[in-house]
Amino acid sequence: MRIFAMIFVIAIAIAVTTPASAVGVFHTHWKDHYLSGNKNPLFVKTAKKAGCFICHVKGEKKEDARNEYGEALGKHLKAADFPKAWVKNNPDEAKKRIVAAFEKVEDELSRDGDGFGRKISKGQLPAVDAGL
Repeated sequence: MRIFAMIFVIAIAIAVTTPASAVGVFHTHWKDHYLSGNKNPLFVKTAKKAGCFICHVKGEKKEDARNEYGEALGKHLKAADFPKAWVKNNPDEAKKRIVAAFEKVEDELSRDGDGFGRKISKGQLPAVDAGL
């Protein structure tokens, strides 16, 4: 039993001390940009519950499966352009570039014919193919 407890503690320590991927900053800024101050509590709750599936497809490997909104953002946001050290040293510039990408795709159309930004402003998740 002690061995399992030690393994558990070590696993938690590794998880806590391992720096998060720079891509996590994309999601952080998405929440800040679209959810902070949003007066639609149902949308805020739905978007927070969707989490990674704002851009990815539920049930698929995140690295392999972006939904339509994630694909659109992927044209403007590349993880390689946001190394962790650079993001840490340039948080304002990173945020500016990330938010600019969000705003670029707002006018792009979802498969249902509505713009991503318009859907978000109406309190809907942007992608129809997120598997949610």
